[in-house]
Amino acid sequence: MKNLRNHNIDFIKTIASFCVVFVHFFLNMGFYNLDYVNNIGLLSFVLKNIVVTCIPLFMIVTGYLMNKKTATKKILC
Repeated sequence: MKNLRNHNIDFIKTIASFCVVFVHFFLNMGFYNLDYVNNIGLLSFVLKNIVVTCIPLFMIVTGYLMNKKTATKKILC
């Protein structure tokens, strides 16, 4: 049987995993409290808006992977 694994999905999940780490890093380092008047504040604003896409990425990937599944007792329990 031919392997039908989609490596692009693995790549997206890897990027999303790193984004989760960066979200928690930014939270604990205080980047969310910086003013956006200097270059560091602007950089933190841009990076924060990029990495907060991690949860929607995981939801989209999960929906894509579950689109061919049917509701069975094994899946629901």
